Amino acid sequence: MKLTLAQIGALLGSSQAAMMNTWTGGPTFDITYDSAAENFQFDVTVPAGMWFALGFGEGMMNVDMVSFTGEGAGAVTDLYSTAETIPTTDTTQDFTFTVDSATDPTMYVYSATRPKDTGDSAQDTAFMCNTVKEFYWAGNDASGTMTVMHNKLDEFYFSLDEACAVTLSTTNPSGDDSDSDEDDGAVTIGKAAAVTAAAATAAFFAL
Repeated sequence: MKLTLAQIGALLGSSQAAMMNTWTGGPTFDITYDSAAENFQFDVTVPAGMWFALGFGEGMMNVDMVSFTGEGAGAVTDLYSTAETIPTTDTTQDFTFTVDSATDPTMYVYSATRPKDTGDSAQDTAFMCNTVKEFYWAGNDASGTMTVMHNKLDEFYFSLDEACAVTLSTTNPSGDDSDSDEDDGAVTIGKAAAVTAAAATAAFFAL
C-alpha cells in the first residue's frame, strides 16, 4: 500500500534520529531545513583519516555531490560527477561551512549549509518539498580525501514534507523496496531497531 507524505510524516517524523549512522566507527550525518533562511543544514562528523560524501542521485553520471574530508584543516566541497571517475569540483560552490577538529583531534565536526534554491540548475539537485528521493552516501575508512576510492557505500531516503521538514530513513517510506538488495551496512534511525540497508549501485563513487 502506498502512503501519502502526511502518513509518512506521522509514521517517521517523531522517530528521526539526531544523527544517522553509516558504518561502525564511521561518519554520522543529519540534514535539516531552516525555513526562515531557506537553507538546508548538513551536520556531519567525520573521524580523522576518513572521508565521507553524499550523492544526490544515482550512479556517477551527472550527479550532484558533496564531500567532507577528515584530514588537514578540513573541507566541504561541492562536486558534480559526469563520469565514473573522481568527481569534478562544481563551478559554483554553494556550501558554506564551519568545522571543529580542535575539541576532539580524532573527529571533524562539520556544520554546512546550502540554499534550497542555489540558482545552479545545471549542476545542483533541486530539493523540492513534498517529495521522497533515494540518495547515497559513500566513504573510505583509510583515507582522509577522495583521492582514494570509496570502500563504504549505501543508500538512504530523503523525505521532505509539505513544509520541507526532513526525514531520513534507510528504507523507502512508501513501502516499496522491490529494487533493494542486502548490504553489510547496518544503519539506524530514531527509535527504530537497526536494519540492514539496501545496497547501492556498484558504480556509485567508483573512482
